[in-house]
Amino acid sequence: MKVLLVCDHTYFRISLKDGLEKVGFDVRSAYDGVEGVQLLLENPHYSAVISDFEFGPMDGVSFLSAATILSPKIVTILVEDTETSSLESTDKINLVLKKPFQRTLWVQAIDHSLH
Repeated sequence: MKVLLVCDHTYFRISLKDGLEKVGFDVRSAYDGVEGVQLLLENPHYSAVISDFEFGPMDGVSFLSAATILSPKIVTILVEDTETSSLESTDKINLVLKKPFQRTLWVQAIDHSLH
């Protein structure tokens, strides 16, 4: 399955990508929501998108909402800080992962949400 990971934190992006690839996902990554939207426009056939809550000119919720417009069946996963949670209820988000980053648990949760 193809997954698009959008995050501006290099360590987090590389580590989560590596963990997902080790369990068989084909992962493409982007630095911010604008780059993520471009990748979705080029190829909307991703099974899931994972986005950090805050980055660059487009926040994670806005990016995930755009992703569901471009690919209505896509699974949307949002990563947010537990201390700064301001996520309002939305039907655009399928799974919320809370920081601090725990690669093994997150990979299991993502894998479970896609199967």
